[in-house]
Amino acid sequence: MMTGLLSWLVSGLLAAVVASRIRRRSKDWRIEGVVAVMAALVAGLAATAMDFGGLEVLDFRAVMFSFLVAAAAIAGVRLGLPRRPMRDSTR
Repeated sequence: MMTGLLSWLVSGLLAAVVASRIRRRSKDWRIEGVVAVMAALVAGLAATAMDFGGLEVLDFRAVMFSFLVAAAAIAGVRLGLPRRPMRDSTR
């Protein structure tokens, strides 16, 4: 079975869930989720090219690499989206 591929998908989804728990700048969580999963898959393929496991091998380094790349991709999306106005707490 493709445990390596599944681990990359799970790490991308986990990065999206962690990012959704952090204060949001936008309500487009679907965009962040898709970007996180796609970035995790690309990072997993790059990790395979660097000989960190593969499609059928579960490797901790590949999982961490794909999680960190997915988190960085979410940060890039959040920096690129327009800011949501903050609520004024003085009123």
